[in-house]
Amino acid sequence: MDNERRVRPSPPVNRVLRGEVLLDAETRKRINRAHFRRTMSVLGGVAVTGLAVAIYLSPFLRVQHVEVQGNVNLPIEEVQQMVTVNGDSMLTSDFSSARRDIEDHPLVRSVSVERDWPNTLKVVVVERVPWATWQIGETSYVIDAEGTVLPDVPPSAGPLIRHSDATNTPADGEQVDTNAIALAALLLEHVPPRLQMGITAMEWSSIGGMTIETDAGYRVAVGDADDLNYKLSVWAQIDSTIGRADMSGHVLDLRFGDRPSLQ
Repeated sequence: MDNERRVRPSPPVNRVLRGEVLLDAETRKRINRAHFRRTMSVLGGVAVTGLAVAIYLSPFLRVQHVEVQGNVNLPIEEVQQMVTVNGDSMLTSDFSSARRDIEDHPLVRSVSVERDWPNTLKVVVVERVPWATWQIGETSYVIDAEGTVLPDVPPSAGPLIRHSDATNTPADGEQVDTNAIALAALLLEHVPPRLQMGITAMEWSSIGGMTIETDAGYRVAVGDADDLNYKLSVWAQIDSTIGRADMSGHVLDLRFGDRPSLQ
């Protein structure tokens, strides 16, 4: 027996069984193109993300200016101090805190905050309008048509309303008696055209209601707003029947419905 080992030839390698696929040239080109597109897509995404981050961190799209519009009595500098947003992003900030701070000011009725690209914030203020003077004792307060006390504004050219039995002094931004304000507005709207006379002043009492002074020389106790149309009709009839000259210096009391009196 021959002691030399015989070397057996290795079996042929089955390339398919080992997971290799033989591709033709056209298929390889398609695969390479697909790999290239995916690579470029990833690189493009990275570039866009990097650009977005760079823009976000740069001062170009951050608030650098605050422009104020619509203010009359409210100083621009005061609004700008309330808008502490310099350096905030124009893209992501909603500026709601700044808007609330401005709305809390007693002179402000409403406010809008708008973006003026690329780096300006536009604050549009609608101020409360002086409407009347509310007087307690010797102290006068300017109020708007809702009865809100307005600070640091010139005296109103509107009506004077005295509160004869007030116990509290209103602070800036607070509302005075809303029933008095609503009734005063109604009287100012209806008395001049229906009675052909003006109202020179009003006095409000929490118990007795509203008494008005007229330019006809007499006062009228109206009370509250109940049956106001009826009260005005009775007033007009009495004014016509008695005459203003004879009513001068007196008080016409309309508070008790069908029982008016002239005192």
